Amino acid sequence: MIYVGTLDGVLYAISSDGSLRWSLSLTDGAGTWSISPPSIGRDGTVYTGAFTHLYAIYSSSMGLDENAPWPKFHHDNQNTGQAD
Repeated sequence: MIYVGTLDGVLYAISSDGSLRWSLSLTDGAGTWSISPPSIGRDGTVYTGAFTHLYAIYSSSMGLDENAPWPKFHHDNQNTGQAD
């Protein structure tokens, strides 16, 4: 599963085959919001921010596989951006 936040305030979940799994608008009608890169908790919860809000979104996907070669944006949960 790939999670993508957009400048218009929508968070998308895209399956490995490229199909849209779900999308969620995180705007409040007051304008467009820029979504920060999502992070995935060990339990599969997707965390993302949009200006002054922090969202925790339950997802049925598995949690982050920390043993994968490069499991997320900036490599790891500490966002080091470095390979081991």
